Amino acid sequence: MDRDTIDAKKLKNIIIYISNFIIERSVYLDELDSKTGDGEHGTNLKKGLSVLITKLEKENTTDIGKLLKTTGLTIFSSGSGAGPGYIGYGIMKASSLFIGKQEIDFLSIVDFFVKMKDCIQEKGGAHIGDRTLIDALEPAVLSLMNYRDDGKNIAFEKALESAKSGVENTKSLTPKKGRSFHLGDRVLGASDPGATSISFLFEAIVKYQRDNCPDQENT
Repeated sequence: MDRDTIDAKKLKNIIIYISNFIIERSVYLDELDSKTGDGEHGTNLKKGLSVLITKLEKENTTDIGKLLKTTGLTIFSSGSGAGPGYIGYGIMKASSLFIGKQEIDFLSIVDFFVKMKDCIQEKGGAHIGDRTLIDALEPAVLSLMNYRDDGKNIAFEKALESAKSGVENTKSLTPKKGRSFHLGDRVLGASDPGATSISFLFEAIVKYQRDNCPDQENT
């Protein structure tokens, strides 16, 4: 296998890594959500991702599309709340790009995130400025698209920077979607937990690269 491609086994390990990374930050996400919602965003994510990890540890498929469909469907159907539900839905729909494929490259991953974002927006109707996970996901995806021809590590590092900027921007936004909508200006000053969980997703990818792909740094 070319070092610039990912097979299903490696992708499964990456998904488990990301899941554990976010689970470890679930208490912080609950603290954020307690200021803007029901205080269960982290707990709900932990619930869905824990089920996912258990399922993936038994998964031996070589079909990347099937692996991602299982990932999305598990999160979507785990009863883990609206935010995680949208993430699961987006993953599940974007998995159709890879049905039958045993390897994917960097550009395919970019295409996956683009379709994931588009499907979430189509289902939920959120846009930049509505104070949802889209405020972090859309800037990160746009950053990935702009770095298609550059090194993979710097691409995800730039995407992470964009996601973090999006999270920071939510502090000054009045919610137009989601459970915090009814709170109005009372949420000002606090980061949106959904956007924060998206930034953790990209942070986990960057950390995985640094820990497991040192030979690809700055490529």
